[in-house]
Amino acid sequence: MPGLVRTIKLAIIGTGSVGKTSITVQACMDLFTQDLPYDPTEDNYRMQLITDERACILEFQEIEHLEAYQALQDQWIREADAYMLVYSIASRESFDLIRTRHDRIRDVRESCLPNGLSDTLLERWKSGPRILVANKADLKEAREVSTEEGEALARELGIDFMEVSAKNHHQVMEAVRQIVRVKSKWKDKLDQADLEAKAEASKAPGPAKGSARRLFSLRNLLNKMKRSGSSSAEDSNPKRDRRE
Repeated sequence: MPGLVRTIKLAIIGTGSVGKTSITVQACMDLFTQDLPYDPTEDNYRMQLITDERACILEFQEIEHLEAYQALQDQWIREADAYMLVYSIASRESFDLIRTRHDRIRDVRESCLPNGLSDTLLERWKSGPRILVANKADLKEAREVSTEEGEALARELGIDFMEVSAKNHHQVMEAVRQIVRVKSKWKDKLDQADLEAKAEASKAPGPAKGSARRLFSLRNLLNKMKRSGSSSAEDSNPKRDRRE
């Protein structure tokens, strides 16, 4: 609808110290914050964004996968509309854990599948709109993960990839806008696949009108035969019925 401002819940997922909060604050407030402690009870950051002439309110939710908050974080994954998987180019460990985080998204989303989806829609639903973001691109001397490795992982997962620097505000807003675009395209493809599935179902052959009439006539005939049989049985032995 024209003028309708949609809200997109964006889950920012990654290990500690990869810069999830830095990306969030840089995007929302144009400020750089460093190494803030993760607190899942804090209020979410929100911002209004116009991408490709479409306005939206973007709500950021950081997820670090701490065991103590597993149930709460799984709930956030279920409620999210899109996912930004973040690692630091200066941390091999954070990069190696991306697949685990990615698989967790699929597992959680698979546990709350809508009813009636085709196989194509099911696969698209499980994955959700995602982007892979390599933060701390300014730490060139400390780099442990090459750009090529990030690109290769993104291709493997079938998602977009960007290197950013929250410290230098490099590509941060570009990454945020890109995940909004990915979300819009994902929704459009889901809607299109749904329309195609419904169109295909409408083409499925049903019983012909003549067949339906014949089936109805056959049922009537069987019912008449049953009633006739019951009447004949009663007429053939009336005295016995009266004695009993």
